[in-house]
Amino acid sequence: SVVVGDAGDYQAIVTNLYGRATSSVARLTVREPFLVRFLMSSPAVVGSAFQFQVTGPIQTNYVIWGSDDSANWTPLQTNWVLDGVLNFSEPVPAGRHSRIYRATIGP
Repeated sequence: SVVVGDAGDYQAIVTNLYGRATSSVARLTVREPFLVRFLMSSPAVVGSAFQFQVTGPIQTNYVIWGSDDSANWTPLQTNWVLDGVLNFSEPVPAGRHSRIYRATIGP
């Protein structure tokens, strides 16, 4: 629960009966929340694979999730994206009529 005003340099000072220890200085940076916008383009079935392209923030991990029921999500692919573009392709198993996809920023 930090806020932007909490940003700054901090040190830890620990004392007990045997003395005192001071840590090195650590800088805390707090960024304001920001809206991440993903765009999905060109969804298509090519051969036996469903494909689409996701564009969004550069130099970020993208996670593509899949769900058959909108309640249970499974991570399908995680990629570090340098240029903000991720091409996704997944084989379409026999018998599957639909699947829901979403993209998020991952760890």
